[in-house]
Amino acid sequence: MRIRPLHFLPLLIGLAFAPAQADQPIRAPVVVYSGAQAVTAAPYIQSLAQPRPQSDSRANSMPKQGVMPLETRLPLMPRLLQPGSPAVQRTEAPVQPFFIMGMDRTSLDWLARTLPTLLSINATGMVVQAANRDDWLLLQKKAQAAGLSLALYPDTGLTEAYGITTYPVLVVPQGILELDRAGEGGP
Repeated sequence: MRIRPLHFLPLLIGLAFAPAQADQPIRAPVVVYSGAQAVTAAPYIQSLAQPRPQSDSRANSMPKQGVMPLETRLPLMPRLLQPGSPAVQRTEAPVQPFFIMGMDRTSLDWLARTLPTLLSINATGMVVQAANRDDWLLLQKKAQAAGLSLALYPDTGLTEAYGITTYPVLVVPQGILELDRAGEGGP
């Protein structure tokens, strides 16, 4: 009998919390996802449960382990998406409006033109292309000052989920926007 590694996922998740919960009664672990593509969450959970080291020069020079923010791994380049003409992608999925952009001139001009619309529909932004940390932080700071939420995001899964091949693009549920002309003063 061969035991598949995925059957250990609940056990690994449970063990990741064991040191923090040593004085609490043992509870059955929660299985979030169990399938052929599943990976264990234990390393991620353990990195979150570990106390953060004191801030000193040695700690800053040592390589960090665990989940790292994307901004520490810039430049971020999309693997599947390409820059293109601004567009609106309608979806039947019940999603909060979101947009995908890069830090190229077309995307930045589109963002400036459509900012009022993006704010009015409470859209959040995913930046799939960023060359360096300083430019990213400046864009993020300006967006926050305007009331807009931006985050770095690798382009994985967007093509499969929404049929997106180019950016900038605004993704909205059916009926939220009745705009016929994407990119000409609108999204």
